[in-house]
Amino acid sequence: MAYKYKRMGEVLIAAGLITEEQLNQAIELQKTDKRRLGTVLVSHGFINERQLMEALEM
Repeated sequence: MAYKYKRMGEVLIAAGLITEEQLNQAIELQKTDKRRLGTVLVSHGFINERQLMEALEM
Protein backbone atom coordinates (compact mmCIF):
# COMPACT_ATOMS: atom_id res chain seq x y z
CA MET A 1 0.00 0.00 0.00
CA ALA A 2 1.40 3.37 -1.00
CA TYR A 3 1.46 6.00 1.70
CA LYS A 4 1.36 9.67 0.79
CA TYR A 5 3.31 11.82 3.21
CA LYS A 6 1.52 14.99 4.32
CA ARG A 7 3.24 17.91 5.94
CA MET A 8 2.03 18.82 9.39
CA GLY A 9 0.96 22.29 8.25
CA GLU A 10 -1.21 20.76 5.52
CA VAL A 11 -2.83 18.43 8.05
CA LEU A 12 -3.57 21.27 10.46
CA ILE A 13 -5.08 23.43 7.71
CA ALA A 14 -7.19 20.54 6.40
CA ALA A 15 -8.45 19.89 9.93
CA GLY A 16 -9.44 23.55 10.27
CA LEU A 17 -7.11 24.09 13.21
CA ILE A 18 -5.01 26.84 11.61
CA THR A 19 -5.22 29.07 8.58
CA GLU A 20 -2.69 29.29 5.78
CA GLU A 21 -1.78 32.75 7.08
CA GLN A 22 -1.06 31.33 10.54
CA LEU A 23 1.08 28.59 9.01
CA ASN A 24 3.09 31.11 7.01
CA GLN A 25 3.52 33.28 10.10
CA ALA A 26 4.69 30.28 12.12
CA ILE A 27 7.18 29.32 9.41
CA GLU A 28 8.64 32.83 9.52
CA LEU A 29 8.81 32.71 13.32
CA GLN A 30 10.47 29.30 13.09
CA LYS A 31 13.38 30.83 11.17
CA THR A 32 14.34 32.98 14.16
CA ASP A 33 13.13 30.65 16.94
CA LYS A 34 15.09 27.67 15.55
CA ARG A 35 12.44 25.32 16.95
CA ARG A 36 10.19 22.72 15.37
CA LEU A 37 7.06 23.99 13.67
CA GLY A 38 4.71 22.33 16.15
CA THR A 39 6.50 23.95 19.07
CA VAL A 40 6.25 27.37 17.41
CA LEU A 41 2.53 26.90 16.70
CA VAL A 42 1.84 25.98 20.33
CA SER A 43 4.09 28.61 21.91
CA HIS A 44 2.45 31.39 19.88
CA GLY A 45 -1.05 30.18 20.70
CA PHE A 46 -2.15 29.07 17.23
CA ILE A 47 -3.00 25.59 18.55
CA ASN A 48 -2.73 23.78 21.86
CA GLU A 49 -0.65 20.69 22.67
CA ARG A 50 -3.62 18.35 22.42
CA GLN A 51 -4.49 19.60 18.93
CA LEU A 52 -0.87 19.13 17.89
CA MET A 53 -0.80 15.56 19.18
CA GLU A 54 -4.08 14.72 17.44
CA ALA A 55 -2.76 16.14 14.17
CA LEU A 56 0.41 14.08 14.46
CA GLU A 57 -1.73 10.94 14.88
CA MET A 58 -3.55 11.54 11.57
